[in-house]
Amino acid sequence: MLDENGEAWVADFGLAKSPELNLTRTGEIVGTLRYMPPERLRGDGDARSDIYSLGLTLYESCTLHPAFPSVDRGDMIRRIMHESPPPPSALNAKIPADLELVITKAISKNPEDRYQKAEDFADDLLRFTQGRPVHAQRASWLKHTASWCRRNPVVALLMTAIATLMLCLTIVSTFSALKLSDQNEELTRSIENEKISSKKISEQLVEQYCAQARLVAKSNSAGRRNRGLAGLQAAKDTAFEAKVQLDKIAMRQTAVDLMSMFDVGERMRQHLPDYSDLVGYFLIGFDPHQSRCAYVDSASGVTVYDFG
Repeated sequence: MLDENGEAWVADFGLAKSPELNLTRTGEIVGTLRYMPPERLRGDGDARSDIYSLGLTLYESCTLHPAFPSVDRGDMIRRIMHESPPPPSALNAKIPADLELVITKAISKNPEDRYQKAEDFADDLLRFTQGRPVHAQRASWLKHTASWCRRNPVVALLMTAIATLMLCLTIVSTFSALKLSDQNEELTRSIENEKISSKKISEQLVEQYCAQARLVAKSNSAGRRNRGLAGLQAAKDTAFEAKVQLDKIAMRQTAVDLMSMFDVGERMRQHLPDYSDLVGYFLIGFDPHQSRCAYVDSASGVTVYDFG
C-alpha cells in the first residue's frame, strides 16, 4: 500500500509468517485467500509460498487486475488450485517481456518452478531495472504440461487413457487398412490372372473353331458347308464375348471357300429313311451335270445317288 508520502507498506501479505512459529491451526485457513499459493490450501508451505504471494502483488500492481477476480470463495479456491492467471501482457500490453518472465516465475503453481529464495527474486528484479537480461526463462510446453498434470491428476489420467485408447485404435485401424489393402491387391492380381487365363482359353477356342472350319472346308464330308460356317460363327461369337482379335482375312477366305462348295446334305436327309446325321457320310464326287453323286459310309460302302 502507498501512504500519502508515497511510501510502500505491506499491510497484509497473505500467509507470511515466521519460519519458527506456526500461527495456524489444523483445518483453518489464515490470511487473504486471494494471495494464497496452492500448497497453503493443502496445509503446506515455506518461504517459496511468500514469494508466490509477493509475485501476485506485483502482478496486480502491473496489470491493475487481480489474478483471480472471483468473489465466490469456493470458485476462488478452485481457480487457485487448478488455474493459472492470464499472462500479464494479456491485461497490459505495455508490460516488458522480461518483467513478465519474472512475475510468471514467481507465481508458478509448483513451488519447484518458482524462485527458491527471495534473494533470487530480488536479484532478477534488479537486473530488470538495470536493463540486464533476467535469469527467469519461459517454461517449455513440456514443463507446462507436467505442471498441469500435477494439478489435475484425475483429468490427466483420463486424458492419458483416452489418448492411449485412440493410439491403439489408430494402430489397429492402420494395420487393418494395410492388411485389407494387401488383400485387395492380391484379389486384383487374382482377377487379372483369371482374366488373362480366360482370354488365353478364349483365344485357343477361337483358333480351334477356325481350324475346324478350315479342315471341314478341305474335306469331302456331307454337310461340310453348314458345319464349316457354323464353326466360323462360333469363332466370331466367342471372340466378341472375350474381346479377342480375329484374323479376319483368313476367316473371310475360309467363308468364301465354304460358300462356293456344292453340298447335298439337306437333300440326302430327305431321301435316306435311316439317315439321322450327316457325320460319317463322305462324298466321292458328282457327275458333270450334278444330277448324281457318289458317297461312301462305313456300313454300305459306295453308293450312287440320283437326284432325279
